[in-house]
Amino acid sequence: MGILNTITKALGLDNTKKTPKEPTRIPKTVQDSIPYLGAYENGIIQVSARGYSRMYALSDINFSIESMDEQRAIFGKYSEFIGSFGPEVQMQVVVHNKSISSSEFEQNVLIGMKNDSLNEYREEMNNMLIDKMAVARNNIIHNKYLVVYIEADDIEAAKNTFSRLDSSISSGLKKLIGTDVAPCSIRERLSNLYDIYHVDSDIPFYQKLKMRDGRISETFNLKELKKRGLTTKDAIAPMSMVFEHDYIRIDDKYARSLTLRNLPSYLRGDILAEMSNQPFNMLTSIIYRSLAQGDALKLVKNKTVDINQNVVEQQKKASKNGYSSDLISPEIRNSQREVEQIMEDLTQDNQKLFMTTITMTVFADTKEQLDKYTEIVKATAERFVCQADVLSEQQELGFDTCLPLCYNRVKMERMLNTTGAAIFLPFSVKELMQKGGLYYGLNAVSHQLILYDRKSAKNGNGVILGTSGSGKSFSAKREMVSVLLNTDDDIIVIDPENEYSPLAVLFHGSVIRIAPGSNVYLNPMDMSLDYAEKDDPITLKADFIASICEAALGSRYELSPTQRSVIDRCTKNVYMEYVVVVKHFCNTYG
Repeated sequence: MGILNTITKALGLDNTKKTPKEPTRIPKTVQDSIPYLGAYENGIIQVSARGYSRMYALSDINFSIESMDEQRAIFGKYSEFIGSFGPEVQMQVVVHNKSISSSEFEQNVLIGMKNDSLNEYREEMNNMLIDKMAVARNNIIHNKYLVVYIEADDIEAAKNTFSRLDSSISSGLKKLIGTDVAPCSIRERLSNLYDIYHVDSDIPFYQKLKMRDGRISETFNLKELKKRGLTTKDAIAPMSMVFEHDYIRIDDKYARSLTLRNLPSYLRGDILAEMSNQPFNMLTSIIYRSLAQGDALKLVKNKTVDINQNVVEQQKKASKNGYSSDLISPEIRNSQREVEQIMEDLTQDNQKLFMTTITMTVFADTKEQLDKYTEIVKATAERFVCQADVLSEQQELGFDTCLPLCYNRVKMERMLNTTGAAIFLPFSVKELMQKGGLYYGLNAVSHQLILYDRKSAKNGNGVILGTSGSGKSFSAKREMVSVLLNTDDDIIVIDPENEYSPLAVLFHGSVIRIAPGSNVYLNPMDMSLDYAEKDDPITLKADFIASICEAALGSRYELSPTQRSVIDRCTKNVYMEYVVVVKHFCNTYG
């Protein structure tokens, strides 16, 4: 990544650059604490007098499990994407860890009982799934969003600007994640904010009910809100919010905002995935504000002059004191090399400089739990040689900055080039959790349950590969058991080794033995009434018999046209009387 030491030393900046504070605003109500001014039906939210934002939901991609070459390609696309925004556009990436109720999750995963003799096996399977759920993190879902902020004179000007941005953002994200991305509606955005302000609530933001008279009753409707003299803040606001010096009370929940600082000179591409992949409710936000290229070059040139002047002074000092000029401070030498690298990045590699703000908000049920979760976040940051600090006396500002509004109220910014900014890649691994899907194990990266319904795919075929003794037969039997217990589908097993007979007997199936000495025979000449729907059944049977003859001769020999003609005539003579009788029967009895 572009190096933070380059930024802090070469440019003479501290790790934290503080911009002038806004005038202190003291909220009088809970609604006043929600940091936006207005919400519009097209999904745009006004966050300040001239600031407007729009949100896009991101789907995950398999970054962590890709090869190094593929990871570099994804990283390059993401760098290109964030570098495509000019200084007039701010960008925010938000990862929202949201818990779902255990009862709701179990309802989607556990096998329902049926009126048959297999319920004891369903209970055993459900107990196994409950054990797996205790290890997995499936009660936490990770929603990821991109929020874009612009400044405009009014909402009409903002609409026009966003209409131009939508196409470029959509094409850029499709190139990156492979799917079409549309702006979130106002209902989706408010629902997201509602979930943040009402952690673990059993009452959803939006419900729709059809009345007896045919009318539709909705829990949220902008027009109805206006009629009642209410605002969207009334629809999403909690009952109470209290901001202490190092934590927040939201109704009966606790929260704490932190910021990430002291970034090292090298970071792995999975830092954001690791920081946000926690087993509790949490918001992780990164806000990017790019500098105009002219301003960035001017700043770097000025600092280059300062550093070179500092080097000359150190050399003069060394010569005066009688020691070699090569022995001047290594930090100054490093700063000189690094500022040259920044200038090369800006002029030759088409990179930009970004002012970056990284904040997190952790949610918990109790103060003790909040302290525990905070230590987990700090420990995770230390694994990457970073420091996560609590925003003392700035809890409200930190919480507001974490919200998916792209509204930076903390103003604690770190300067990164495009490569350094792109290292906070929001993608990790694509989850496979379909409602009503069969259990296939745990995701090795995210530790989530893998629930998949093969019949929902375009091609539901599958193959099990593995070395001897790796569990191929066990995997096949486990899937068969899941199908038998979850669905009404039939299972047919071709079993030359007689390995699956006990399973068939256990589940009250039929075992058909086809072998010399058995009383079961396969008649390849048989023709049922529905042998062919639209095609000529005799022609199809002739082709089938010809293929049997070719198989008997071996692949080295093919049937000649004369031999095929003989098979066709013989087949027609054998089956013609049968077909005539069947047609007469169908015409007589319908």
